[in-house]
Amino acid sequence: MPGIAFYRGEGPSEVFAARFAACSTIFGLMVRRKKLNWFTSFYGQAAVIFPYLVAAPRYFSAHSSGG
Repeated sequence: MPGIAFYRGEGPSEVFAARFAACSTIFGLMVRRKKLNWFTSFYGQAAVIFPYLVAAPRYFSAHSSGG
């Protein structure tokens, strides 16, 4: 049984471009979602640490003055 390529059908570039266009869109969405997850994860971690960083200088200066 001869292969499909011997029948000189559509060129591979048109076929692959049509079939994998959705994959590139999905891949782009995955990349964007990954970046968004990194940002929200960082923001969530920073929201826990930030108040301590802001309050630490005042806390330590109050204790170091002896009063």
